[in-house]
Amino acid sequence: RFLPLASCFRAEKAMDVSLTEQYRQHRSPQATAIAVLAWAFIFSLYALFLKFVLLRKALPMSEAAKSRGTSRVEFAENVASCIVAISTHIYLGPAALMLSLHHQFQGYPAALSAFVSQPPKQNDVLQDLLCGQLGEMFTGNVLYQIIFWFLKWET
Repeated sequence: RFLPLASCFRAEKAMDVSLTEQYRQHRSPQATAIAVLAWAFIFSLYALFLKFVLLRKALPMSEAAKSRGTSRVEFAENVASCIVAISTHIYLGPAALMLSLHHQFQGYPAALSAFVSQPPKQNDVLQDLLCGQLGEMFTGNVLYQIIFWFLKWET
């Protein structure tokens, strides 16, 4: 189940089956939904862990924060949500940029349109899977942010 992506797709398989069908064979809609929920859960655990660590450290607050009536719990929640957002987007942003540039400059007609007469190459399928997995991670992050916005962690 946890084989490298390259071993999941063979060049001869790409000739017989469309790119969309290969993706569906590898990732069902249920697996995608579970992956999004798993990422939201991971980000939530990460935020709760950071909040716990920040509350235990008792970081000093500025006089401006104290005068506004910011509690240590509010401060820890705000800092934890910022750390989760920054650390997540440090990975997601460059990875998405790399994949988009690779897709545009690879010199294959699929870079211009999804409607090509040639069958997709193995590299195209792998790149599409990586884009889908980045999308799952990003969607899980958005779901985490919505949940924690309702919990009033984000203002």
